[in-house]
Amino acid sequence: MSGVFLSHVSPGIDSAIARRVHRDLERSGFTVWRFERMANAHPAICDDVAQRIDRCDAFILLDSSRARQSTHVRDECRRISDRRVEYPASPRLIVCSIEPPGPRRNENPLIDGLPRARSIDLLPEHYHRGLFDLCRALGAAYVSNFARPRDADFVEELGVAHLTAADAERLREAYERFRTAADAGHVADAEAAAKMLCPRLMQLDRPLVTPLLAIGSFYYELGDDATAERAFTEAVRIAPSDPRGWSGLAAARASRGAYQPSFDAYKVAVRLLRGTSNPKHQQGRAQISIEAAAVAAALNDSATAIELLDAAERVQPATAAVLALRGRVLRRAGVLHAAYDTLEAALVASSYMVGMSVDVSLELAECCVQLGDFERAEEVLVRALKQDDASSRIERRLCAVRATMCAR
Repeated sequence: MSGVFLSHVSPGIDSAIARRVHRDLERSGFTVWRFERMANAHPAICDDVAQRIDRCDAFILLDSSRARQSTHVRDECRRISDRRVEYPASPRLIVCSIEPPGPRRNENPLIDGLPRARSIDLLPEHYHRGLFDLCRALGAAYVSNFARPRDADFVEELGVAHLTAADAERLREAYERFRTAADAGHVADAEAAAKMLCPRLMQLDRPLVTPLLAIGSFYYELGDDATAERAFTEAVRIAPSDPRGWSGLAAARASRGAYQPSFDAYKVAVRLLRGTSNPKHQQGRAQISIEAAAVAAALNDSATAIELLDAAERVQPATAAVLALRGRVLRRAGVLHAAYDTLEAALVASSYMVGMSVDVSLELAECCVQLGDFERAEEVLVRALKQDDASSRIERRLCAVRATMCAR
């Protein structure tokens, strides 16, 4: 099917939270569709909402008092309710709470039975735990942003900054003002706080890198890759031996399609993490290696992509997304039998992961065609079509495979 449909009200706080959830889910391997982003990029797609809901594997509702007053959110929820009456097992419905419960929380429900439904808590103070629960509900592990610093990192860095007590307190207050607004989804307040914080950082004899990493991560998660890149560029200038800055810089560049500069930054991040005994940094290096492999694949450097995936798998088992990436790289490199075996494994693993099995099926079918096994290609595509009977991509490829079979 078509992955995850994210329903939320826009603009405002809900929209800012939706952008952050969208970016975090994409990092964890999901295909995400939300009206605001697609309508801005492709105005003609506004009429496609109903089809997107009908074809999605999971419908995520960001529930709030604002959403309950939104006409378009109510329309989306009405559509998914009707869909679930017809097909009770699909798509998966997940409710995420993004504001504290109030005395009127159960009034005006968007979906029948919503007051009794268990919701995932995505309030700012519980966001990361909530994302972990959300990804688990969708069938995969949450992949955190390695570049995003912890509050403890700032406290530690501030403690060795050799500032006067008054200067340290002013900087701490400015940073907390930014973090509080960013975590709450108050974009305008967070941007204003960031603009006040940055000049103070630059005035220090030894500027702090943690706030710049936090600012870069904030803009990256909002989808403002240009501003994120500027913050991460300043971070690597200040602390060139900190892999978090290089990782964030690489991700921001990759997001805007600058693959070679992105790969150059990833190489530095991987090198800086080489040989680390810190379990968190080992996991970070594995994730960065996977992201770098995807960029190497985009640059058609199959050998490097495979080398990076091998390094990642020495630290952690391959997920469905990693198997799919490896299979795609092997297929494009012409290593077809290995690609076939890997994509078969990816197909089995992705059957538990929302929105991915169809993409893997298409990749596997292409591999079968290259191997000359058109019967297996047809079998894979027919099975995928049963999962997503509205997919024009599958139908077109299946027609082409069958046409080739008839002509042989």
